[in-house]
Amino acid sequence: MDTEIAAWLSSHPLPQDPCGLLHGSVDSDSPTVAAVKHFDVLTADKPSMRFGEQWIQGELAALGSLQHQFKQLSAGSNTSAALTEDGKLFMWGENSEGQIGLNNVCNVNFPHEVTVGKPIAWISCGYYHSAFVTMEGELYTFGEPEYGKLGLPKQLLMNHKVPQLVPGIPEKVIQVACGGGHTVVLTEKAVYTFGLGQFGQLGLGTFVFETAEPKIMESVKDHKITYISCGENHTALITDIGRMYTFGDGRYGKLGLGMENFTNQFVPTLCPNFLRFKVYLVACGGCHMVVFATPRPVIEKIELGKIRDSRIPAAASLSISDLTSRNILHRTLSARVRRRERV
Repeated sequence: MDTEIAAWLSSHPLPQDPCGLLHGSVDSDSPTVAAVKHFDVLTADKPSMRFGEQWIQGELAALGSLQHQFKQLSAGSNTSAALTEDGKLFMWGENSEGQIGLNNVCNVNFPHEVTVGKPIAWISCGYYHSAFVTMEGELYTFGEPEYGKLGLPKQLLMNHKVPQLVPGIPEKVIQVACGGGHTVVLTEKAVYTFGLGQFGQLGLGTFVFETAEPKIMESVKDHKITYISCGENHTALITDIGRMYTFGDGRYGKLGLGMENFTNQFVPTLCPNFLRFKVYLVACGGCHMVVFATPRPVIEKIELGKIRDSRIPAAASLSISDLTSRNILHRTLSARVRRRERV
C-alpha cells in the first residue's frame, strides 16, 4: 500500500468491514474492501474512497461528492458497489456480463444508481455476478448467467443484465454472498445455496455439483447462522456463538482447517483453530481468508470427539486429483476464462 494512502487511512476510523469476494485487510489498522486491481475504503465518518488504476499524484476520488452516507461496500473482479444508509445502491466498473445491472452499458467510470424501486439493505459482488437484498427481504441477482449462480429459472436468464427477483426462497432474506460461480443466501430460517459446487462450495454434499434452484443447506438447519461469506470456490459461515465453519476448495489452506488438511470439504466443517476465539466477521478471497475474532473470556474445554461431532455432519472430502479424474474441473469455465481463450 502507498505510504500516503496508509497515512490517510490511519487518521480515519473504520466501521465493520463488509468484505466479499476477493476482499481482505490490507493494513493492520485499516480494513478495506479489495478486488483484483482496486480497493475501496469505508470510514466511520462515511466518505467512501476508491484507489487503484485512477490513483494519480496522491489525489483521492471520493464518493462523498455524491452527498450520501455510505454503510457498505463490495468489490468484484472489475466492479465496485456502494450502498447508502437510506438504501440507495451505486455501482460502477465493467458491465460485460451485466454485473452492475445497467443492461447493455459496457463500462461505467462513475457511480450510477441501480434501483428496483425499493430501498436496499445488503449488496454483494462476485467475479462476474452480483446480488442485493431489499429492506423487505427480497433477493435480486444479475450478471453472468452460467451454472445457475443467479438462482433464476431459464425463462428469466435472457434478462440477466438487469436485477431480477429470485423465486424459490419463501422467507425473508437477510444477507447474500456471491462467489466465483456460486451464491449463498442467509434468511431468517435457513441458509440457501445455488450455482457451481464442484469443489464443495455449496455445502450440499458430494452429489451436488451444480444447481440453479436455491437449495436449503440441511446440515446447518439446527445452527443459528449470523454471517456468510464466499470466496472464489469456498464459503464460510459464522454461528451466533461465534464458531466458524468452512467448506469448498481446500487448496493453500484457505479453509483454516490446519496444516495437514488441504482437501476439499463438501459440507460445513468446524475450524478447530478458532475454538478459543469468538468469531465476528470473515472475508473470503480467491485463495485466502481473513477473520476478525476476539479471545473467549473462558476457554471452552471441548473433547476431540465433540469437535468431530461439530462437523456438520462427518466431513466429506475429495482431493483435487479426484475432481480432475471425474472431469469436473472443465465446468468452471466462466467469462474470464472465455476471454483468455479468445485472445
